[in-house]
Amino acid sequence: MSKLVLAAALALTYTSPLMADTELELSSAMSLQKSKDFNGKYSTALNSTDLSLYAGYRFEFLSLGLLASQKKYDVSKISNGLSADADAFYSDTTVFPVGAQRQTGSGSGSLSGIVFGPQLTLAFRFKILQPYLRVSYQLGQLSGDNSYTSTGVHGSEPVAYDLKYEAASKANFTQIVAGVRFAAKRFYLLVDLGVETMKAKSDWSKVTETVGMNGASYTGKHTYHDSIELDAKGQIVRLGIGLHL
Repeated sequence: MSKLVLAAALALTYTSPLMADTELELSSAMSLQKSKDFNGKYSTALNSTDLSLYAGYRFEFLSLGLLASQKKYDVSKISNGLSADADAFYSDTTVFPVGAQRQTGSGSGSLSGIVFGPQLTLAFRFKILQPYLRVSYQLGQLSGDNSYTSTGVHGSEPVAYDLKYEAASKANFTQIVAGVRFAAKRFYLLVDLGVETMKAKSDWSKVTETVGMNGASYTGKHTYHDSIELDAKGQIVRLGIGLHL
């Protein structure tokens, strides 16, 4: 008798996996990550948001398709690391014979771009609640304007020093998440939580240094061969809506 009850419950709650269909999803996510510092520790906050579109094909328990995301990273805390460049300028005795002292300084900037890659999903097709596991890998390029602005004093004379650069980064992203879909006929809502890792190498180009003294400013452009390598990981949460065709 108990076996008959269990079979009846499954028949009412489970959708046959033999029907194949196309899936479309639109979602938005927020990621709270930590980036490696110069000592190899994940200590620098690196937060991001993204808007994603997924198109794939589902058969039985598996779905495979293409995930495209518009990502944006706030790299202000990383730009704060440019304070070392400002301090080197203030301590340059060829510019200031007795040196100068930095008083204030803050960094700002962002990296954004569109990335693409495959996404694989393992989902259980219950009628309403559909738990799933998902893995994705994306490649692309991020770019943005970054700066460090500071003020200092040379004796009684105020000094300003700005460092600005345009960054272009080749990046890759990996996500492993678990979530659940709330299905209603052909539509469904989704929410998932997991881990995202990001690796990027940012080449410096069109670096502009602006120095202000006595009400006048002097601007110079330099070519840097250095790069900023980002290695970050953290939690990601996503909300979205999907459609079966």
